[in-house]
Amino acid sequence: METLTDQNVVTLAKPFTVAEHGTVQNNPYIRKSAIRKRLSQVDLLWSLGVPEYIGTEGDVVIYRGALTVGGVTRWGIGTGIIQHLDANKQSVDGFALAKNVAKAHKTAVTDILARAAMEFGVGNYLRDKPWGTASFNDWIAKVTAENPLVSRRNPNSKAGPMPDRFNTCSTAAHRDSASPGWMFPD
Repeated sequence: METLTDQNVVTLAKPFTVAEHGTVQNNPYIRKSAIRKRLSQVDLLWSLGVPEYIGTEGDVVIYRGALTVGGVTRWGIGTGIIQHLDANKQSVDGFALAKNVAKAHKTAVTDILARAAMEFGVGNYLRDKPWGTASFNDWIAKVTAENPLVSRRNPNSKAGPMPDRFNTCSTAAHRDSASPGWMFPD
């Protein structure tokens, strides 16, 4: 595929089903298997570049990588946190710490796909979820059925193509609730 069409962009931004979501601490996220499936609907030859290690800042491991869909490449940052305590809040060292360091690197690398997919509009609708006012299942069912931009958008409309960047929030409080890790935990 040479380029992304307006219809491809609409497909990428379309809400996922309830079953394609999970929650962590009452925050919804999209399962990575669902993201891969959606990318394949748009471009069977989508690719994720080799992750590049950026560094470790304190206990945070940082990688970056490129996602190419329809000939368009966007970048994502992945992060992982090195855990120094076990489930009982006891300090770990030796093999247990080495496992936690490896897990932080794996988490950061796998996080790249979801973060780069956000740059294509995947999951953007989650920023509008009314926190604490409705159950997630009810809300996502309504969004899936009624969202005119996603469900019934006519790619030939005079509204023009969707914006090239999808990571803006309207208020500071909204940005804080939609921090970089809000959508795709491991």
